Amino acid sequence: MKRAVLYLRSSKDQRDVSIQSQRHELSEIADRRGLVIVGEYADAVESGKDWDRPAFQKLIREIRNPARGWTAVLTKDTSRIARRRNLALIFEESECAINGVEVIYANMPESGDPATVMILRTLLQAMDEWHSLTSREKGLAGMAETVRQGFRAAGFAPMGYQLRKVDIGLVRDGAPVQKTVLEPSEDAPKLRKFLELRAGGIPRTAAGQAAGLPCAASTLVGVEWNALAYAGCTTFGVFHERTSSGGYKTKRKRRPRSEWMVQEDTHPALISKAQAETIIAALENSSHAVATSRGKAMMSRYLLTSILFTPAGVPWGGNRGAHYTVPRAGGTKNRYVPTAVVDKAVLQQFLADLRSASFIEDMLRQRRNAGPDHKPAIKRMQKRIAEIAIQIDRAAGLALELEDPAPYHRKIDAMERERKALIAEQQALAAEMKMAEATRSITAEELATVMDEFAASIESAPHEQLKITIRRFVSRVILDPDNLECRVEYAVPVADRASGPINPEAVALLPGFEPGLKP
Repeated sequence: MKRAVLYLRSSKDQRDVSIQSQRHELSEIADRRGLVIVGEYADAVESGKDWDRPAFQKLIREIRNPARGWTAVLTKDTSRIARRRNLALIFEESECAINGVEVIYANMPESGDPATVMILRTLLQAMDEWHSLTSREKGLAGMAETVRQGFRAAGFAPMGYQLRKVDIGLVRDGAPVQKTVLEPSEDAPKLRKFLELRAGGIPRTAAGQAAGLPCAASTLVGVEWNALAYAGCTTFGVFHERTSSGGYKTKRKRRPRSEWMVQEDTHPALISKAQAETIIAALENSSHAVATSRGKAMMSRYLLTSILFTPAGVPWGGNRGAHYTVPRAGGTKNRYVPTAVVDKAVLQQFLADLRSASFIEDMLRQRRNAGPDHKPAIKRMQKRIAEIAIQIDRAAGLALELEDPAPYHRKIDAMERERKALIAEQQALAAEMKMAEATRSITAEELATVMDEFAASIESAPHEQLKITIRRFVSRVILDPDNLECRVEYAVPVADRASGPINPEAVALLPGFEPGLKP
C-alpha cells in the first residue's frame, strides 16, 4: 500500500472548510484508495496566496529528504496547495515530481486518461486563481469605498503625519469598528517647507537641506510622489496591477494621473493642491525618470556585454542600446560599431562553428571520458527560484498595503531579474548535461545531428538564455576598434577554430551591414 501524508489548510474566510473537517474527509478517501497515512501537515488560517506557510514549508523540506518514508501528498483540492497557478506548478514540478512524490487531490478522479486529468487539474487551478483574483477585486472595491468616505484604506502614515483611529459607530464581533485618518505630526513643518520649495523649483537636495530633512534622495522622491497626501487628499489606484512575476502589466509603475482616485479634504493639508500637482508633473517629466527607464531597456539589448574586448583587453561599452563603443588609443575620438551588426555576425559564426566537423570532433574527444554534473547546481537554483517566488509574493502583498510602496517595487524588480537569470542558467545547464550525456556513446554523424538541433534551438532561444548559452562556449570576442577585425575565442578548445575569423558572407548578408566591418 502506498504511504502518504496529508496537507490541510484553512483560510481566513470563515466559510472555508475547517482543518478537522478536511482531516476526516481525507482519512475516508485514503481508506478507499488504499493509502496509508503516516503523517500530516496543517496550516490554520493561512492564505493560499502565501508560499511561506509554516507547515507547508516543513512539508517541502521533507519532500526533499530521500529518507522521508512516503511517496504521496493527499490534499482536499488544488486550492489547498496554492491559489496562484505559478506557485502550484513550482510545488508540483520543481519540488514533488523531481523528488518522486505524487500529489493526490481528493477532488480529482482516481484514475483516467492522463491528458484528461491534466486538463482538469489545469482548469481547477485556473479557477482557484480566478477566485483569488475576484476576492482581491472585492477587497479593492471595499478599500476604494473606505477612501471615498474620507478614511485611510491601508498602510503607514507618510512622513509629517501620524495615524488617528476613529470609531465609525459600528460593532463587529462584539468590538467597535475603527478606521484611521491622518493628522499632522511634529515633523509637519519640515515637510511643508520642503514641498513648498520643490513646488517653487528649488533643487531637491537644496530643498531638503533648507527644510532640515537629512534624508536620502530616494526618500525625498517618495515624498514628492506622495504630494497629494500633503495637500489633504487620499489617493487610491495610483499603481498599475502587478503580474505574477512581480512586474507591471503595462511595463509602467504608475497609472496616468487622470486615472488616480483622489478624495479631497480627508485630513489637514500642508500644501495646496496646485503645488502638489506641480510637483507630480515635474516628476513625470523629469529627464532622470525617462533616462532610467530607457537605460534599463537598453542594457538588455546587448548580447556580448562582459565578453567583448579590444585586442589590448579593454572592454567595449554600450551607447543608447544601438552601438558598442570604446575609446581609441591616444585620446582620439571614440569608436562606435552598430550593436546589431556585431551581435548577429558573432551569433552566425557561433552557430556555424557548432555545426562544423572540427568542433564536433573536438566535442567527441573532450567529452567521451567526462561530462559536467550540474545536478547539485540545478537543485540549488530550483531552491533559490522557489525562495524568490515566496519573497516576490510577500513583497507584492505588502506593497499593496503601503502608502509609499516604491522600496518594495524596486526590491521586486531586482528579485524578478534574479529569478529570470536563474531560470535561464538552469535551462542552459540542463541542455549542457543532456548534450554531454549524449556524446559519451554517440557517433560523429549522430552528434552532428544533435548539434544541428541544438544550434537550431539556440536561434529561437529567448534573449537572456541566448546570452548565457554563448558564455558557456565563448570565452571572449575580440573586436579591433581601428580596423574592425573581429574573432571569436572559444572556452572549449576546437581544433583549428579556436580563434577563427568571422564568415564574410554571413556578415555581408546582415541588415545594416557596415562595409568597414572586416571579417
